[in-house]
Parts: sequence; C-alpha cells; structure tokens
Amino acid sequence: LFSGLARAEPGTAQKPEVHASIGERLNTAGRVRLQAQRIAKLYLQIRKGLNGDAARSQLGSAIAQMDSDMGRFSRYPGNNRTRATLLRIQGVWGDLKAKKEKTPYTLERINLVNLLAEDLSIASGKLAMQIEGEGNTATGRLLDLSLRHNMLVQRLARLYMMAYFGDQSQ
Repeated sequence: LFSGLARAEPGTAQKPEVHASIGERLNTAGRVRLQAQRIAKLYLQIRKGLNGDAARSQLGSAIAQMDSDMGRFSRYPGNNRTRATLLRIQGVWGDLKAKKEKTPYTLERINLVNLLAEDLSIASGKLAMQIEGEGNTATGRLLDLSLRHNMLVQRLARLYMMAYFGDQSQ
C-alpha cells in the first residue's frame, strides 16, 4: 500500500508525503489503533507465560511497525487539527514504548500499559475520523470501519485474557 511513497535516505531530511492518499493515511491510523491493543495484549501474554518467546517476537514486530507508522505520520502534511492529534499520538506512543521496554512485567505496569493502549487507540481513532472527514467518501468510512474491527479483535482478546486470569475490572 505504501510502495509509491517517498522514502528518505539515512541522514537526509524527510519531505512531506503529499502524495499519500486519504486511504493510505487512514490505513496508517488504523494500524496504530490496532497495534496499541495488540501490544497491550502481548504484554499481558508475556506476563502470564503464554507462548512467551513467540509473544516477545511478535511484540518486537509490533513495536517496529508502530515506529515505522510514527515516522510515516511525521511526514504527512496536515491541518492544525490533525497536527495536534498527531502530537498527542506521538506523545502517548513514547510513553507506551517506554513502559514496554521496562521489565519485569508487573501488574502495575500492565495496568499502565492497558491505559496507554486505550489512550493511543482513542487518539488514533480521532485521527482516523479527521482524515476520513477530509475525503468524506463512502470508501473512507468503510475502510475505517474495517480497521476499527481489526482493533476490536485485539482488544477483545486482551480483555478475555484479563478476565480469564481473574481481572474482571474491564
């Protein structure tokens, strides 16, 4: 989907991706929303020892994807509303990534990761709505709905695991 976008060589300034379509930007926002929930789920999975090695590997992949998407976001031109939302997303991602990189996987840290994942999902959902509003097309609405469903699968898996292990607070 992003094969035609400009890529900067290391050490060079990155130019705005003015050619990125609304669909491409929606896809990126949707991936961020999904990965936030996935990271929280994987964090819990590691804490509970469920396929720990595979979960650590998947967590590394999810973080790499998020970093890539954050870089992609920084190259998108935007209006004042989307820029403010992007700054919020980048700040929450920085907090979530910092918490993820600390071990051990304590209950307190899991709760904080869950809160940050929800915050990131909400902010990226807001961004998706803002991007969708730029195009105001049925295709954009359908794409966002599909991406939202993907995020909900990860959220439900995380909430199920929490409940299974005795945390019914959510």
